[in-house]
Amino acid sequence: MDKELHMSFWDHLDEFRSRLLIILATIFIGSLIGYSLSESFIQFLILPSQSLDISFQVITVTSMFMIKLFVCFFIGLLIAFPVLIYNLIQFVLPALQVKLRGVFLLVILSSFFFFLGIFFAYFIIIPFLLTFLTSITFESVDIKYNFTLGSYLSYVIWTTFINGLIFQMPVISLIGARIGLLTPMFLKHYRRHCFIVFLIISALITPPDPLSQILICIPFVLLYELSIIVSKIFTK
Repeated sequence: MDKELHMSFWDHLDEFRSRLLIILATIFIGSLIGYSLSESFIQFLILPSQSLDISFQVITVTSMFMIKLFVCFFIGLLIAFPVLIYNLIQFVLPALQVKLRGVFLLVILSSFFFFLGIFFAYFIIIPFLLTFLTSITFESVDIKYNFTLGSYLSYVIWTTFINGLIFQMPVISLIGARIGLLTPMFLKHYRRHCFIVFLIISALITPPDPLSQILICIPFVLLYELSIIVSKIFTK
């Protein structure tokens, strides 16, 4: 028995290493592709700031090189996301002794919501954030916003990436329902708690007016409600 468990552990470890190598190789190839796209991609990320009085600068000799590497890695991560999700599902579910049909459809859904979240952050959240944060000044002090290009790009990239992960709620609900970890009753029970969290997040990242906060909060609420519906459909 101990021998079987021991072999099972090493089998899982070997599979983890194999899948990790596949993911890293895909990110690396995607990053190489991203190198040729990096300049256009940086210009695209800067677009939300064009309507504001913001200037960018670099402060070290290696700044542009590191910025380009970071952007290439992010592009590679975007390209590799479906591969990452597929291998993650294929590794985790057998470990939980769960069989799940339609893995490719699940990967497509996950990728769809991930990129939907990224576009929502880029076109809605980022402009709100930049407008609000750069409007904070002192009347007695002349303040000009000069950002380092690296800090700005890092801020935009991480904000969009995290929002893409937040938009995975329906997919997580689907998987959780199928393996018996999430139920509609559980999600309904914590609905109010989650809505309060959504309101707090919306209040933190938007200008101090109710309309902006509601516009940002609505998608998160809809995603949560969609998660409840999904859990009802797919609960065993």
